[in-house]
Amino acid sequence: MLLFTNTYFSFFQPSNGGVVMVNFYSCYVAPDCAASIEDVVRHVQWVRKTAGVDHVGIGGDYNGIDT
Repeated sequence: MLLFTNTYFSFFQPSNGGVVMVNFYSCYVAPDCAASIEDVVRHVQWVRKTAGVDHVGIGGDYNGIDT
């Protein structure tokens, strides 16, 4: 599965003890800025599989987004 990310994969290791926040902003989720809910779910599932369920966070990050 190919995912678009703006960070290093080493950050996704459970041993780091942090939380990986999955953002809903389309341009962060899909390279063409046209993300669907399925794209967001795919990201959440990948982080869960890679870092573990205890390290998944979700957030809209809608601050500053035009409505």
